[in-house]
Amino acid sequence: SGRYVATSVSHYRHQMENGYIIWNFQGRQILSMSREKFYQFSWRPRPPSALSENRIKKIQQNLKSRVQDYINEEIEINRLELEAINKQKKEIRDEFAKFLKDRKEELKEWTKTRRQQRKNCSWDSDDDKCYKTSDELVEEILSIEEEEVA
Repeated sequence: SGRYVATSVSHYRHQMENGYIIWNFQGRQILSMSREKFYQFSWRPRPPSALSENRIKKIQQNLKSRVQDYINEEIEINRLELEAINKQKKEIRDEFAKFLKDRKEELKEWTKTRRQQRKNCSWDSDDDKCYKTSDELVEEILSIEEEEVA
């Protein structure tokens, strides 16, 4: 029929794993048959066409224009798919931009609150009023030796 392909392994070449496989035109396996002592695979001839000779000639004449119609249809489908993908990407970008804007506003509020807590001292200020200073004394005994004095 022109839509199927058959592959076979006969008993003449290999003594084991004989049989045949039928594939469709897309390369998908349709049928797999294993047979012991498989010698020959015969395929029936292509049946005669149901179309008349005039109809076949007319189809062949119109084939180029039909092909161009299908190409144009495919281009339109691809364009629509690309538009949908681009729209989805734009929505994601807009959502992320909104997220960033919201976070920046939160950061401004947080910064304002922190500055008020620090009494308007910036992080790089040299003013001693902005810092609390504390002294801490740490003593550590390194070793203890006991000696008897006589």
